[in-house]
Amino acid sequence: MFYTAQSCPDQTCVIAKSLDKDFPEKPRVFKQSQVNQEVELPANKAEIVKILEVTVTAKQIVSMRFVETPKGSALDKTKLTGKKAVVEGFICYRLVYESPCGNVSTLEQKLSFFDYVVIPEHWNDEDPIRSFLVVEDLVVCPKNKRNFVINALLFIHLKNFCPPPKPCPPPKPCPPPKPCPPPKPCPPPKPCPPPKPCPPPKPCPPPLCCPTQKVNNDATATSKSPVTIYQTFSIHNFVRPTKVHQKNRKKISKWP
Repeated sequence: MFYTAQSCPDQTCVIAKSLDKDFPEKPRVFKQSQVNQEVELPANKAEIVKILEVTVTAKQIVSMRFVETPKGSALDKTKLTGKKAVVEGFICYRLVYESPCGNVSTLEQKLSFFDYVVIPEHWNDEDPIRSFLVVEDLVVCPKNKRNFVINALLFIHLKNFCPPPKPCPPPKPCPPPKPCPPPKPCPPPKPCPPPKPCPPPKPCPPPLCCPTQKVNNDATATSKSPVTIYQTFSIHNFVRPTKVHQKNRKKISKWP
């Protein structure tokens, strides 16, 4: 039977002091466990007249192993993933009570527990999993002068420090290729320019006429410069200049 401070028959139950207050934030894998044990005083201990104080001195999870279980969901919405963690541990407590002689006696005992926690399917023994134990409540109720009942409410929390990697998102589908634009039409060829008209032929120049020969018969000329004499020939002849020296009257012919 599970006793509490309110349900104790003679209202002599005592709630333990120094209970845990550092609860984990946003736990996901946990189990609330209940432990109920009847304890008998050793033969060398005095009888219990009144329980004065109960204190939790130590707590520890000594072992944890994984077991395979079926998969499914129960009517009470309990879901089985196919794996459980079997947890074993203990709680140490100190009981202070008054004996018939008026003396104060102390008793230190160990309360063992054994429970399981449903864990995710991807966890295994190689993962860095840590366990946490929280004592939510501890009540001691005397049953008679030599026996008492201890009830504990535990919170077992498991945490995996290496969560599985997030699956990669599916690749985005490639967009359909854009259709090629139609080719641009070739521009029409430019028309050839009309040919330029040939210029009219130049008229032939008129034939050159030979000037009449001039003869200088001035005998009184005293200039020593030669006198050019032009002689008229027919159209079929050439013009040949002659130089005459006035002193010796000799003709000197020279072609240009």
